[in-house]
Amino acid sequence: MEIKNYIKYLIDNEEHSSPLNDEKITSIINKKFNTKLVRRTISKYREELNIPTSRQRKRMYKLSD
Repeated sequence: MEIKNYIKYLIDNEEHSSPLNDEKITSIINKKFNTKLVRRTISKYREELNIPTSRQRKRMYKLSD
């Protein structure tokens, strides 16, 4: 649960011009929590949180600016 909260935090505070992709989030999570999660797990968590992909978020950010 803490990892999901951190994913949400990262995405809420990401740079709008270059949103974090699942690979980058995986790398950050693995370093912070000293774990060995894979990208698919991060993708699953992101989907459970109803957070769009980095590509979709980038499009949303462009539309809202």
